[in-house]
Amino acid sequence: MPNEAERDDVVAAPRADGWPAGQASEAELLRPALDALSAYVLVVDEDVRILAYNKRAGRLLEAGSHEVLKKRAGEALHCLHAAESPEGCGGSRFCADCRVRKAVREALKRAATVRWRAGLQLVRDGEVQEFLGLVTATPMDSPGPPLVLLVLESITDLVELQQIVPICMKCKKLRTAAASWENIESYFLRGMGVLVSHGYCPECTRQEVERWLAESARESRPD
Repeated sequence: MPNEAERDDVVAAPRADGWPAGQASEAELLRPALDALSAYVLVVDEDVRILAYNKRAGRLLEAGSHEVLKKRAGEALHCLHAAESPEGCGGSRFCADCRVRKAVREALKRAATVRWRAGLQLVRDGEVQEFLGLVTATPMDSPGPPLVLLVLESITDLVELQQIVPICMKCKKLRTAAASWENIESYFLRGMGVLVSHGYCPECTRQEVERWLAESARESRPD
């Protein structure tokens, strides 16, 4: 059993899946709920160092917990600007205006939830990808250093939909930001988790009924 002097270290120490080992009952209650969210959820300190994360965030981080935990978010997410300074995330001239850092700082300062839009430039497979999202930062009750629940919700595809999206005149596939062509159903499912059902609008229903009646009439005529 840990002694009292070690207790703060135990609370901050990560488990293999990225959740704090201390206060196990609270962590166990929260973890299934947060893992079920489609948003990226991180627990960070005031320097935006990652102390825990949910399953969805684990896929965004693209690394095991031993490579991510205690790293600043910009370094773990491979933010373009994190590599521009020897100090890493928070050290470049762009970091002063980082909306993620500002959200964490403001949440702690106001002791209230802060929510706004943010744009991140993340390096993936040697290419820079734009991440447009909603950032929500909420102060957490913590017996030790101040902690923030940081939630990132991607709106990249939603913003793309609000802009002019090229669509094929024949097959109706959409051209994505990655310059590939995708059918509407998979575009909505991938980007927003929306399942598309099929049916006829009133005009197409009328046309289909008229076509069916015309074909039936032709087939019923004697040769």
